Amino acid sequence: MMLKKIIVPSLLLSIVLTLPACWWKKKEVPESAAQNLYVLNVLDPEQYRECHIPGSVNVPYDKVAEYAAALDRNAEVVCYCSNYQCTASAQVAKQLKDLGFEHVSTYEGGIAEWYQNGLPVDGAVAQGAPASEYLTKTVEAPAELVSEVPVISAQALKDKLVASGLLKTEQVPASAPVA
Repeated sequence: MMLKKIIVPSLLLSIVLTLPACWWKKKEVPESAAQNLYVLNVLDPEQYRECHIPGSVNVPYDKVAEYAAALDRNAEVVCYCSNYQCTASAQVAKQLKDLGFEHVSTYEGGIAEWYQNGLPVDGAVAQGAPASEYLTKTVEAPAELVSEVPVISAQALKDKLVASGLLKTEQVPASAPVA
């Protein structure tokens, strides 16, 4: 009986210590957590794999709140989607604002404008895969962009990426026209 009183608790303790315990586990923080700038691609993962801005992270619309929980609310966040016709980046930026992020903006030209300006991209297109029509089709900026958060240009985003170290100056072709 005495042996049972010693072995059973010891056995239980060793089992508990070897199980992954979420209450002891540190909250998982994205790789980019040490950064002061987060660039969020809010498109579907397939579109992200095809073509995205270097240094950006794919956070599909339905995962934003979950992802944002691990970020510093004082960090700068720029959201982008496909082009001026896509409203996902503005919606995500508004959601982040509502979650308490102070420094949120959108790049409304999206990956299409970035790609068309000859700026560096990562993904299958960068590896030589053909670009989807949404990347090559020109979509003009509306005469007036109405947004609840600041809207930045390709040039401003490029400058932020270079300043943060997410994009190296040598990656940007000197001839790349930037809107």
